[in-house]
Amino acid sequence: MLKTVARRAAWGVSRGIAVLALVLLLAIAFGGLMSAFAAQPSPGRLVDIGGRKLNLVCAGPEKTAGPLVVFEAGAFGLSADFGAVQE
Repeated sequence: MLKTVARRAAWGVSRGIAVLALVLLLAIAFGGLMSAFAAQPSPGRLVDIGGRKLNLVCAGPEKTAGPLVVFEAGAFGLSADFGAVQE
């Protein structure tokens, strides 16, 4: 009976260590992913408009009748989301 209790306790400690190691590994991976994402420069250039910065990307054919202006939402969106529209 005492051996069974000791085995259960050892199993619980082992499981706790495994869960802690998994959480630590996920935190390290997530941190590396976020630092790689932040290191990428945004396409285009920042333009000051009324005290606010707007990322301006000029793309498309050079000789057209007039410019086409497309505003992209920036809340949790990436510029790559509109890659097909820009080409």
